[in-house]
Amino acid sequence: MKTNIANIDELRHRQEGTGQLPLCGRCVQSQLERQHVKTAVWREAKLMVVENIPALVCPACGEEFIGPETAAGLQQMCQNGESIVGLVSRLIVPVFDFAVLNPERL
Repeated sequence: MKTNIANIDELRHRQEGTGQLPLCGRCVQSQLERQHVKTAVWREAKLMVVENIPALVCPACGEEFIGPETAAGLQQMCQNGESIVGLVSRLIVPVFDFAVLNPERL
């Protein structure tokens, strides 16, 4: 996941008063776009997928920026796991062992 939490307020501050979304803080090539993204988070030995995360996304480099309130919500979801409201489905994913596929690269 290419998500940057810390710099979204700085990016917003740079564009204050312009009425436009800020430029990407990573590549500085494109104006960010509002989108909803998803991410996978490991909590101990469990994998959780969180969808519909509000973010600012760079169409050029794919960097995703989320605000501190969104980051706090994600952290709460990760700490509380399945006990939090919002669990909508379960997903079974394949698991591969890189060592089996490419033992010479270890």
